[in-house]
Amino acid sequence: MPITSIQDRLALWLSGSVIVLLCIHLWITRQAPARFEEDYLTRQLEQETQWIGESLSIAPDGQLSLAQNTLAPVYFHALSGHYFQLTTPTQTLTSASLGEFRLLLPEAAPASRNSVVVTQRIPGPAQQELLARMEMLDFQGQSVQLIVAQTTDVLTEHVNRFRLRFTLITLGLFILLISAQRWIIRRSLQPLEKLQTDCKALETGDLSQISENLPREIKPLAAEINRLNALMINRIQRSRNALGNLAHGLKTPLALLSQLSRQADASALHKTQAVEAIARIQSLIDRELKRARLAGTHTASQRFRFPEDANDLLAMFRQIHQETSLKFSAVFPTEAIRYGDKEDLFELLGNLLDNASKWARQNVQLTVGQTATSLRLQIEDDGSGIPDGQRDQLTQRGLRLDEQVEGHGLGMSIVQDIVEHYGGTITIDQSPMLRGARISINLPR
Repeated sequence: MPITSIQDRLALWLSGSVIVLLCIHLWITRQAPARFEEDYLTRQLEQETQWIGESLSIAPDGQLSLAQNTLAPVYFHALSGHYFQLTTPTQTLTSASLGEFRLLLPEAAPASRNSVVVTQRIPGPAQQELLARMEMLDFQGQSVQLIVAQTTDVLTEHVNRFRLRFTLITLGLFILLISAQRWIIRRSLQPLEKLQTDCKALETGDLSQISENLPREIKPLAAEINRLNALMINRIQRSRNALGNLAHGLKTPLALLSQLSRQADASALHKTQAVEAIARIQSLIDRELKRARLAGTHTASQRFRFPEDANDLLAMFRQIHQETSLKFSAVFPTEAIRYGDKEDLFELLGNLLDNASKWARQNVQLTVGQTATSLRLQIEDDGSGIPDGQRDQLTQRGLRLDEQVEGHGLGMSIVQDIVEHYGGTITIDQSPMLRGARISINLPR
């Protein structure tokens, strides 16, 4: 079963890493004392070999002899753990501590070779483990094999005791380190728990936005959640405004129809009023359906793409106005642009293009440009333009000319809300090229 918890995953990887390092550390500390033990004993054996070699002499009968007063006392105590053995083709001298036991090196070189040194572990008397050093000496023309050995049992016992203590201490430190790691992980993941709590408070309405006072790795997530929350609030507000506008627009014609339905004798004037009321209702419904169509069904996380999505929008308007002579053209930068929320930009451009198409004679043009700090959108038409006195009214918040008559005012309240949401500006003037209205929108990058 896969691990889905970040805390468990971090704990697993950190614990695994610590275990691997611990095993390597224990292996190193196990090998190091053994090397130290062997090096220490080897240096002692070299000194013993030198002292024994200096004690050698030749008796009058030609046999080798040792000056007993120069030998260490440990060589005279049985099974003391310190031994030597001198071997020539005709004679063998051993320490008193060795007794009848004889030292044998399986890998020892023949006695005829000189300057050969071999160090290896061999069995000793009373089941002792010995570290033995064999050296071939050339003493006054005679080839002498000298083996000096020393037990490793005592030193090995001390080393094993040290290893046990060290292993127990290391395991204790390992447990302490794992506990500290788990505590650090819990402390490090507390901002995520706070983020989860804030999200629940955001859902219940106790918070308007999530605090972004978070670690650097989590702060972008909180910022994105706040952006999506603000986007949803903006959409809900626009939907409420649209529903309010629709309800307000339907209220009068429905009241008229209700009054006419209660009259027994309907005159021609009443019938005309009823037809006009029904047409008004149909017009309002068509307008809201067009807004929904322009907004699309995109998710909040999608970005609007220039020129791909803009071309799709223009293609939709060409299809809507295919029976007219309207031409929809566009100018885009050479590089692709990803900006804002897809639904917002569809609704923004859709309302502006719809306004332009109602007043244009033949041409509607969309121009997209960008700088390092802003995105510029321009919609121009070759219609009669907007009088100077109405330009300021179109951008006044809360003034909805489109609720009374269709024309350049249609959807401008929605456009204004979207532009304000992105912190942009709207400018309305006359198009120098097409001579009609030009609406310019600057949105910060």
